[in-house]
Amino acid sequence: MLEELAGQTSLKVQSPIRNQDGDFVTIIEHEGKRLNCSMLTWLEGGDLDKKDVTERS
Repeated sequence: MLEELAGQTSLKVQSPIRNQDGDFVTIIEHEGKRLNCSMLTWLEGGDLDKKDVTERS
């Protein structure tokens, strides 16, 4: 979905990065557990703070 949004719209979204096998998800083993890992491009910006968010009533 992110790849389509990045390529087909003017929205600024992170783009997924494919691994050497052409997949978006790389499975690694760490301390006996299998972990699904993915990489995304970086978007410049700032962290949200509580003052940046308003509550809806």
